[in-house]
Amino acid sequence: MPDWTCQHCQADVDHGFDVCWQCGATATGERDADFVRERDVATLPADHVRTIQCHVCGYRGKILFARYHFRAWAYVATPLLVLSVFGIVPLVIWLRSTRWMRFKVCPRCATGKDLRDWDGEPTPEDESLWSKAQTRETTDYNRSWFRLLCVILATLLLPFVISQIAWLLGH
Repeated sequence: MPDWTCQHCQADVDHGFDVCWQCGATATGERDADFVRERDVATLPADHVRTIQCHVCGYRGKILFARYHFRAWAYVATPLLVLSVFGIVPLVIWLRSTRWMRFKVCPRCATGKDLRDWDGEPTPEDESLWSKAQTRETTDYNRSWFRLLCVILATLLLPFVISQIAWLLGH
């Protein structure tokens, strides 16, 4: 005997489950946008990317998973952390935590608001837009890390360079 009936798809849900096995809705009818049935996941190809509809700009296609990019303040704060006595530990913790941050965004308008699952096929234009946005995201992310590593390296080498210049001027 089912414990509750899903308000969204009318499926019978057994006791002990917080979400509907059929559609992922809660007992109150709220849907989880990330819900995918286990049997559906098993049949998806390895390179599958979820499709969404953005209600902000109207985009319909693959979702873009953006990563954390370092802003200008990070390049200023990093030397201060590296040069402080205890700064290297928080810096390492911060860098490790930001490496895995990923955000779901629309490739067209770059917002993460009001994205809905969509089961259709993207148009060639939207597929091209996603591909370009994915390439740009990866390039920007790699550049962000490269810049930050250059700042760290320069900060570590700065005392050595200053001491060498002082030694040369002293002789």
